[in-house]
Amino acid sequence: MSRFGVILLCLLGLAGTGLGQTRPSSAGSPPAHPSRAISAQNQRPQEYSKEPFVIEHYATTARYENDGTGEQNLSVRVRVQSDAGAQQLRELVFRYDSANEQMDVRFVRVKKADGTIVDGAADAVTEPAAPTVHDAPAFANYKEKHIAVPPLVAGDTLEYEIATRLVTPFAPGEFWYGHTFLNSAIVRDEQLELSVPETRKVTLRSSASSPYETERANGRVIYRWKHVNLTVATDDSSKNQPAEPKSKSPDIQLTTFANWEAVANWYAKLEQGRSEPTPEIRAKTEELTRGESETTGKAQAIYDFVSKNIRNVELPLGQGLAAALRRRGFVE
Repeated sequence: MSRFGVILLCLLGLAGTGLGQTRPSSAGSPPAHPSRAISAQNQRPQEYSKEPFVIEHYATTARYENDGTGEQNLSVRVRVQSDAGAQQLRELVFRYDSANEQMDVRFVRVKKADGTIVDGAADAVTEPAAPTVHDAPAFANYKEKHIAVPPLVAGDTLEYEIATRLVTPFAPGEFWYGHTFLNSAIVRDEQLELSVPETRKVTLRSSASSPYETERANGRVIYRWKHVNLTVATDDSSKNQPAEPKSKSPDIQLTTFANWEAVANWYAKLEQGRSEPTPEIRAKTEELTRGESETTGKAQAIYDFVSKNIRNVELPLGQGLAAALRRRGFVE
């Protein structure tokens, strides 16, 4: 499934489940567990000595405009605690859709224990073709930026900042956003900030465990969340826990689409003319279903052909640290 398709599915889920909610008042919700944030700050580094790395700071800011354009910035600071952690963080991979987005690597650097700073090399950022789309021209806009991190050792701190601009809206005049907090590593400080025009009506859904604050300033509404994660399930402990669902809705979801009809009208315009079978497809369908009189038989014949002869392209989500977390066996 393409990245655009995944975004659409997230949006559809939000539009279907969040329409009964109203826009939060300017008072907002209580601060996000201040006692947990203080506890995270007071934790001593040695208490996490068995972890390959600790995420000291993970901040995401997203700003959207009325025309559907926007910008997202990611600022990360990670302390490396072992050779295994250094190995896992040797390369960062960020994915984007070049037809709609532009991505800049603002900096990648390593702070040594003695205070020395090592910046990423000039040629550290490359953009090879995504392995999953080599033979799929329809996904040519799907790009990956690979960042070679300067050599790391235990005691180093990795810092990087990535900016992604949405220059061509997927849906002109509309925007949406989804975010899932990191829970597969020690995270001492994760922050999320969403900024939208004050005059724009949005539907916002925030999980019960993710309270937030709201501020109105300079014609905009700004929502802020804070999150910490001070425990990571071990292999032994996870065996005693109930299995988590394979798919999970984002902790935070926001959209300007008012209802299903608005989504359907937009998507119908995208699909216009694309769902019409070509003469070649019609001829192949007739060949496959020849001799089948029942609808179910025809459907089975087409399914058998597609499942055996049509290759699917899966474009996985997840950026930067998420890739390292997946290498540890976690699923984001």
